[in-house]
Amino acid sequence: MVDATSTTTKVATGTSLVARRARRHALCLLGRLNPVQQRLSNAFGEHLVHYRGSDLVFERWHESPARAWSDVARTGPEAGELVRDAYLENREGPVALRHLLRPPDHHLLLFAADTTDSATLTAWQTSAREAMTGHGEVHVVTRGHLPHDPADGIFADLRSEAHNRYGVRRPSLYLIHPDKYVGFRGDSVDLEPVNDYFRAWPPGTTVFELDFADVLAFKAAVLDGRGATPACHRVEVATDLRQDWPRALTESGFSPRRPAAWLAEGILYALPPEAADLLLDRITAVSAPGSVLALDHAEDSKLLRTARADISAELVGLWRGGPAENLDTWLSNLGWQPSVTDIAEAAAACERPIPPAFDPARARQRARLAGDGTPPMTSLTNGVPAIEIAARTGAVPMTTFPGNHGQEVEREAGGGQRGDLSVVVGG
Repeated sequence: MVDATSTTTKVATGTSLVARRARRHALCLLGRLNPVQQRLSNAFGEHLVHYRGSDLVFERWHESPARAWSDVARTGPEAGELVRDAYLENREGPVALRHLLRPPDHHLLLFAADTTDSATLTAWQTSAREAMTGHGEVHVVTRGHLPHDPADGIFADLRSEAHNRYGVRRPSLYLIHPDKYVGFRGDSVDLEPVNDYFRAWPPGTTVFELDFADVLAFKAAVLDGRGATPACHRVEVATDLRQDWPRALTESGFSPRRPAAWLAEGILYALPPEAADLLLDRITAVSAPGSVLALDHAEDSKLLRTARADISAELVGLWRGGPAENLDTWLSNLGWQPSVTDIAEAAAACERPIPPAFDPARARQRARLAGDGTPPMTSLTNGVPAIEIAARTGAVPMTTFPGNHGQEVEREAGGGQRGDLSVVVGG
């Protein structure tokens, strides 16, 4: 074992002609292996992806650009960029920063710079934990050695590696998303921006969430177990989309006279065409001018059918097709002004990977490999699968439903499928 390790080390680090040729040959062989190609693609792709400038992130970084650990680092990762790893130390020994940033929580890194006073660090940590209650963990990082008798959650950056990689020159904050991207950074320990970050809804906002009673109960148990609290007024409406849910919604305090933002996620594909029509009729009937409807949908395809079968047989049975018309026509007929975004286009705009099941290039590749003469999945490039945003700009004729003017509608929303419908009403 020792001899083999010694020989491998010589080949890997040697500068002789034989060693260089051996390395080149080994790399060529390894590069042909699919697992190696996939790991390299994921590693490089993850570092190229970012969402700088997105509404999801912001920063208050006032320091002048300072050279950090490399020419490209300058002031550390910006809001919307992937975190950088570094080694820290606590009372138990060395620990990698990446091991602290465990999902599904947010993490607040409080860089103390040259502050080593235990009382100050503890006070900062206490305030930060109050701001992060229900959201995640706090990690205080000091430059140099650990203070005497440090509290849990305080780490030493012995070689200033973390401070340099994050461009820190004075006490600063980095709020890290569960996906290990920077959500906020600020070059002070002012926690008000962190509070603002989690206070996402404007004052007076109400969110109505419609779902089955058992699903809402499950969600409530999970949220309560994590100590999560709503950042706005949240109203649960236990109902069934096959029933008179508009009446249940209005009886819960929803006003059809006020503009609302509707989110219908993961619903349309599970509805037959007539049930999808009824859902849109009912949403339209209680939507004031100025309302917005966001939904996702995908036309069925061989690639999607294969993906569903790979995931679950139950998912195959759930697919009912959704609207019979294309999304533009379907929404326009009821007075909505639709804007359709292809998922591949949305991913490219955000510099994110295209989900494999919706990747036209992968679809064409599979068709060639199958050799069955299947067209190259043109449905994946003509506006679906899509994220649909539709705006309601004016009054339109309302299709009646049970409870609307006392008239009954003859169509049934069938299937027994579960779907989540959320409505946001501003203050």
